[in-house]
Order: sequence, then structure tokens, then C-alpha cells
Amino acid sequence: MQLQRFNLSQQWVLPFAFIILILPIIIFEIPFLQYTRGVFVFPQDEAYIRMAIAKNLAFHDTWGLSPGEFSSASSSILYPLLLALLYKLFGVHLVITFLVNLGAAMVCILVTQRWLQRLGLKPWHQLLILAAFILLTPIPVLVITGTEHILQVLFASLFLFRFTTWMAEETAQNARAESMPLDIYVWGLLLTATRYEGLFIILIACLVLMIKRKWLSCILFSLVSMAPIVIFGIYSLQKDAYFFPTSIMIKAIPIPPDGAAFQRFLQDDLFLRLFYPFATQGSIATGRILLILPLAYWLLREPILHQPQRRYMLFICLGTAILHLLFANVALFYRYEAYLIALTVLVVGILLAENPTNIWPAKGMGARWLFVWTGLFLFYPLFSRGWGAYKDARLLCLNTYEQGWQAAGFTNRFYNNATVVVDDIGANAYLGNGKKMDPATGIAYTEIARSKEGAYDRVEYMDYLIKKEQPALAIISESRYTYNLLQHWTKVADWYTNHRVLLRGDHISFYALNTDSVPKLKQQLKVYESLLPATVKVIYP
Repeated sequence: MQLQRFNLSQQWVLPFAFIILILPIIIFEIPFLQYTRGVFVFPQDEAYIRMAIAKNLAFHDTWGLSPGEFSSASSSILYPLLLALLYKLFGVHLVITFLVNLGAAMVCILVTQRWLQRLGLKPWHQLLILAAFILLTPIPVLVITGTEHILQVLFASLFLFRFTTWMAEETAQNARAESMPLDIYVWGLLLTATRYEGLFIILIACLVLMIKRKWLSCILFSLVSMAPIVIFGIYSLQKDAYFFPTSIMIKAIPIPPDGAAFQRFLQDDLFLRLFYPFATQGSIATGRILLILPLAYWLLREPILHQPQRRYMLFICLGTAILHLLFANVALFYRYEAYLIALTVLVVGILLAENPTNIWPAKGMGARWLFVWTGLFLFYPLFSRGWGAYKDARLLCLNTYEQGWQAAGFTNRFYNNATVVVDDIGANAYLGNGKKMDPATGIAYTEIARSKEGAYDRVEYMDYLIKKEQPALAIISESRYTYNLLQHWTKVADWYTNHRVLLRGDHISFYALNTDSVPKLKQQLKVYESLLPATVKVIYP
């Protein structure tokens, strides 16, 4: 069927794309807001970590999860700054985070549509590419997630559009001029300020500049782009923290300092991450990019050879995907690799729209069936990942509301300014003002992170830190702690939920850290029990 037979006016492309964006969000949020009685709940604790840092930055001049205490708990520099500015202007409200992400998503779609139009694609092709871009990334889920990944997709797209356009113009003119347009520097800086994974795109772009012998542009561009990371890293070191955020130190691959271990790291760990990643939908879909992009080049190599911009786009996307698989996280949820999926969908969509007849086998039923099967093998994980994100987001939101958000409400009511041991640090830090200790991860507490890195995070050391800080209570997932530590505490209650998710469990436990506080904690829990959702079951031992 020829799409051009249907006369889609150019003016309708953007409204239809906005409908494709907003409709899934409405379908998701309206029933959920009814269940939570108007409370915006985000599926992962990381959103609340950003909001807590922004709140403390706006009103206590502190980059951290507690007023007056620095903690490098965010892997984004720009996002907490943006939220802090908005909190300063309008107050601290959950809806601000949602509106920031929705606005960024709409700007991202607008920018992408304008670029597709500038390339001369037909309105139907623009709409199909935008639909795939929105649903496979998936943009609506990123809006619901409440983190900075929408901004990452926006700045990555803007950088890819502008940098490859400039490089194509330079190639066509056979120019050796060293002057890079100012806006490319801006997008590079914003890219790394938004997420540290932006370094991967910057490194591949610098490689392109070196290949083209644009040495001065390469040096200046790398310095400008890495400036946010270097400046914040120096600031963190002055605060007795790591150069990189604690979350990156915990989740990224630790590069061993000694030669033998480093050799094993190169021979084993990197190879396994690239060719045998964890069997999650996100990692499988990202791994398919390493096949999709080279295959697209091979099938369309003749027209691509005459289109330098398309070559640069393919090269940057492929190189970034390789670096991401090697050195970054492709977790159980779908935000870390979202920018890679978004860029791949755009690049492949553009190539298919520009060369619709070059890719389909000219003859032979067997060849066509093989082509269809290969397409299903390559692209099905992207569709499966996109659909799975919507289902998982709902379950994660329910779990967060019934566990993390309720626990945060409890501590905010009874222990607002007290030190607490807690796993879901973000929601507790957002609602409360007391110090947070997280022995399971160390994201909020640098001494714990250092003990894990140095492999001395034993029971005796954890017990020492807890006695030092004297927290009022502990709200934890028991599966993340050893019996030797828990035996020093007294369990008071368990909150069970039917909406269990991986890595969180089906309940959280409340512990008194000394026997004298048990009656008081139990009484407080009984008072708060009436405020819990009906789906939360409370058990007192």
C-alpha cells in the first residue's frame, strides 16, 4: 500500500504526534491518580532523589539529601538545578516534575518533526517515524518516570542533528576550517550535564573530529563538553566525596588499579558485557542495535555512500551503543538505554523513508521470507521492550506508592528531623528533613559507599556507623541485610503489598534499634495504619 495515496497534510503531523504522546499518559495517570487520591507517584526512587536534592538546594543551599549535608547522589547535574530553580519560583510540588518532563517531551517531538521535515520526508513518513520514536523509546514512560532521561533524549537528538549536519557540510565542501558552530558546543555541554552517559556520544564525536583532522575543534569541544563533569567532580572532592556521583561508583564497572586485575577486566568483563549482557529486555534490545545499524549500512550502502550525514549518524549511534554496553548500566527498567533506542529509531526510520525500495528483495519468495524473519529477530526486542515498559511502570508505581511513599509519609509525620535507616531514600528525603542512612547501597552516605568499595562493609563496621549516627528506626527490605546485623535490632512490624517487583520484595520491615523505643514505634505504626491503602497488610510479630 502506498502511503502517499493518503493525503496527510503537513500541518497535522505534529498534532497527531502529540496525541500519540499524551494519550498513553492519560490512560496511565487518570486511574492511578484516582487510586492515590491525587498524589503523583513515580515508579522509581531516583525521581525523588533528584527532587530531594533540588528541594535542599533551593531552600538550604545544599546539594544533598539532607539539609546542610552534601551527598553526591544524583547522576545528573542539570536536572536537580532545573528543579531547584522551579521550586524556588513556585514552591515544592510533585506536579512540577511531571510538567517538566511533559514539556521536555513535547519540545523533543517538535524539534524532531522539524528536522524530519527539513530533510524533505513526506508527512506520512514523518508521522510513522515519530510514532515509532515515541512508543519504542518509550517517551510516555519516561515522562511518567520523572527523571532526566527525557532531557537526555532531547539533547542527544539535537546534538546528533546538528553535529552530523555540520560534518556533512564540511565533507561536501572538503573544508578544513577549525571553527565549529557555537550551538554544537552548547548541546555537547548540556548533554553531559544532563547525564554522564553523554560522554559516550562526546567521545565518538571527538573521534570523528580526529579522523577529519580537526584537532583544535576536537580539543575545544571536549573541554567545553566535559566542563560540567570536571567542575562538579572538583566540588565533590572538596566535600570529601567521590569525583563521580556515588550512584555511578556503585553501578558502573569498577576499573581495578593493579595490572593483573586490569588485564582480566579487559579480557573477561568487557567481552562478557558486550556479547553476553544480562538477559533483560533492555539489554537485549540494546544489543540488537549492534546488528541493526551495520545491517542498515550494508543494505543501503550505495545511497549512503553519497550521503555523508547518514554515515556520520550511523557511526555515532553505533559507537555510542558499544560504549554504553561496555561501561554503563542496562538495568531492569527502561530509562538508561532510552536515548540509544530513540536515536536508532530515528536513524533507521530516516534511511527506510528515504530508500523504501532499496531494502526489499527484488525477487525470490525465499529471500523475502528470510528478510521478514531477520526483521522480526532484530526489531521484536525493541517492540517487546517498549510494551514491557508500560506494564512495568504501572507495577512499579503501585509498589512505590504502597511501600516507599507510605514509609516516607510515616517518617515525615513522626520522625521528620530524625536520622533514619531506610532503603527508599528518595521519597523519605523528599518529604522529610532528617539524615538518611542506606546500608544496602551507600548512595546517601559516603562512608558506607567507601566501605563497599574497600570491601570492609562488614557487620562490625555497619554497627559502628549506626551507633555513631544513632538513627531513630530502620525501614528496610530484609532480604538486603544479613542476619548478623538484624539480630541487633528489634522488629516491630511488616507492611506487605500484593504488587511485588524484582529487587524490592513484597514487604518492608520496621525495626527499633533499641528495645526502649519498641512500644513507642509500635503505637505510632498503629496510629498510621488507618492511613494506609487497603491493599497494604500490616503484620505485628
